[in-house]
Amino acid sequence: MAKQTIIDENGQKYVKQVADANRSRTAELVLGIIGGIFGMIGGVLAMTIGSIGSALSASGSGTIMNLGWGCIGVSVLAIILSAMINKNHKVMGWLIILCGVLNIVFVSYFGILSGLLIIIAGGLALRK
Repeated sequence: MAKQTIIDENGQKYVKQVADANRSRTAELVLGIIGGIFGMIGGVLAMTIGSIGSALSASGSGTIMNLGWGCIGVSVLAIILSAMINKNHKVMGWLIILCGVLNIVFVSYFGILSGLLIIIAGGLALRK
């Protein structure tokens, strides 16, 4: 909240608190980018595990590789949405939270750190 001094026609001064229209969203941007990078790393690790499983003829390894690709895609989307956070912070916040949840759902243990960071970035975007 910024303070604005107003002088009326009688010469009296009033201090009015005004909401910041262009609030800095640096924390959301940084957390979204870091979470997205960790999400891409988690997706690559899941794809690596899937590739090893495929080489050993394990069942379900193709599904793990596809979920790794999904995690990478959602992480890239989270980075893009974090960069566009100043456009409409409420909508972007909810979409970023959705990206964080999908990150955790897609690659489970590989996506917990990145998912939490992305969810926190989305939660911060929802504040005024």
